[in-house]
Amino acid sequence: MALEERQKLFVLLALILTLVGLGLMVGSFATDNWIKATAHKSNQSISANSTNEPNMNGTFGLFRGDRVINYGNGPREQSLTVICNSKYCMIYFSKDVGPEARDKLEEVVNLFQNQTQGNGELTKYGLFPFSLWVLVILMEAFGIIWGLVFIGFAIFNICGKPIETITGPLGLYLWKGLALLFSLLAMVMYLILFFQYYKKSILLQEDQVLDFVSQVELDFSFYMLMSTVLLFTINMGFLFLTGIKFSCGFTREAEKVMDNGIILY
Repeated sequence: MALEERQKLFVLLALILTLVGLGLMVGSFATDNWIKATAHKSNQSISANSTNEPNMNGTFGLFRGDRVINYGNGPREQSLTVICNSKYCMIYFSKDVGPEARDKLEEVVNLFQNQTQGNGELTKYGLFPFSLWVLVILMEAFGIIWGLVFIGFAIFNICGKPIETITGPLGLYLWKGLALLFSLLAMVMYLILFFQYYKKSILLQEDQVLDFVSQVELDFSFYMLMSTVLLFTINMGFLFLTGIKFSCGFTREAEKVMDNGIILY
């Protein structure tokens, strides 16, 4: 049975907000501004031939980033890429994940394991867990997928006549709830990654050896994801405002048959 006009209006509003939210999620994936970082030398030491104070400014995304670093001999622009093995990840100054980058990761991991027996602080070696990083990506990807599923069924509910509960009202709550859940999980996972690892240090291990220390803040790509979570939450409110009950066409048809039987009796 088709939704009433008032219900269709709220579903349409939820559909529009979902489209905006998905656009923000895709934008957060595509941009490299999840965090912004600055760095300076903790001992403020400058070599004799330095032209200015050593420092670093950079932006970092889920997969890559860029930075301008000055070791005291002038600024250098560097492209950064996240490289991973089955346990650890590292941000490395390379445009792609080539043999050199993988060899560097293996070298740093071996150094970490030899010096700490695998129980030391990862950030001191420029490392962070692969599992946490990949969970952020998977949760956001699932959020996008369920958001697309919601859009499809929302259009079907507005234009068609769903007879199954899963394609009708209950499905709208389910698909939107899953999109909200996975988007929220992606945000929470990234906050854990940020505060447990990035906030402590976003620098390469060799930069830390040179006494560089970093200051890191969340940037607009993360806030795009946070805005999506807010929009999806508002969407759930619009669905509740429709007053849609969890019933399907088959149930209503069965009720009609019973009513007709009672009348005939």
